[in-house]
Amino acid sequence: MSDSSGLQPDAELVRSEFNAPDDEVLYRHVHPTHWVFDDGAGGYRLSTAFMMIETGDDGLSSYAETLLKERSVAPEDILPGAEYGLASITSGDARGQACDVVFSPDKVLPINFAHMLICLSSADLSRNQRRKLSKALCEFLTILKPPHVADRS
Repeated sequence: MSDSSGLQPDAELVRSEFNAPDDEVLYRHVHPTHWVFDDGAGGYRLSTAFMMIETGDDGLSSYAETLLKERSVAPEDILPGAEYGLASITSGDARGQACDVVFSPDKVLPINFAHMLICLSSADLSRNQRRKLSKALCEFLTILKPPHVADRS
């Protein structure tokens, strides 16, 4: 994230609230460890662990497209490094899988003015239920940029 990307922290520009409509695009950066080779498919795919919400977690970090656009920030600007990929899901697709989508800005990172969390709507899901949820959420993801992975040897 460069200084010219519009990511300067500015308390005046951070909204106090944002209710994401169902068509809101949420962007997530994809670490290369979540891009796994699937022998059965003969290619790479996103690990379902990418969308796993563990017990005790706040939720899955994402960034709202509307809020990024307000600051003229490109979705690629959320990537912490060149090796990361970019994926998206809509708020409605997350909600359709019984998740909540919550505005969660902070001043820790300049990009966090657009920070959203995809959260469990029920805290009492079993591990198996959370795995099924993760798989279901992954089916709604769009891969916009695959992460860079080392060649398979």
